[in-house]
Amino acid sequence: MSSNIKDKIVQLGSKLKHLRILKQTDEHDTMSQIETTSVGDSHPASHAEDDQAIATSTLTPISPMESTNPHPYLSISTAFLQDAIKEYLNPESWYERSILRLKFTDKGEGYPSFFALLKTVHGEWRWIPHVATDASISPRDVELVSMKDDMIRTWIDRKEHVFEHPRNVGQVSPIGTAIKLDLSVPEHSRWRILVWRLHVNSGKPSSWMDRRGRVVADPRADLHQRVTETKD
Repeated sequence: MSSNIKDKIVQLGSKLKHLRILKQTDEHDTMSQIETTSVGDSHPASHAEDDQAIATSTLTPISPMESTNPHPYLSISTAFLQDAIKEYLNPESWYERSILRLKFTDKGEGYPSFFALLKTVHGEWRWIPHVATDASISPRDVELVSMKDDMIRTWIDRKEHVFEHPRNVGQVSPIGTAIKLDLSVPEHSRWRILVWRLHVNSGKPSSWMDRRGRVVADPRADLHQRVTETKD
């Protein structure tokens, strides 16, 4: 591991500790139990405390490299996902911006319809890594924000509270339920998918979602709302 990555891991570890200050002690205890549970046929992220199944999206449920991308069922801490949303366009950030694009779009057949997106299957997506922070995104492209999985693994090894409690994650988006993304290529390249969103023809992207298609509240929208309430 390069010294640069080690430095980033230290910085991110400090930031992660700061982000979880607002978490309650009982949530920490519960998450410790979840994190130390091995991945099996009944994963803790698939059921709430009352054993009721949690809704899931049609995204690939298990990372193709589970040994290098552990606990793919669990959502990363909401506070950390929101930090990724705020900082990923910063050229100095440790987050990686990439896109998924339907392969037939590259053949000059125009932008796919939303109906075409719903009929996609794994293998029809092309991953385009290292997208510049000032680059525009085409309609129907899926924008991904990722980070090297080595950093996540380091926090897990240090018993950091990396994951969110199932009760605190957002609802599965209709988009997350309908679209069958293929995340195997970036995950084989040892990237951890943090959040993603679909860009639509209107130019307004969908809400941010975690890897499983569950909505992540946009921290910038929350900030705008609090400022408005203060002015009133």
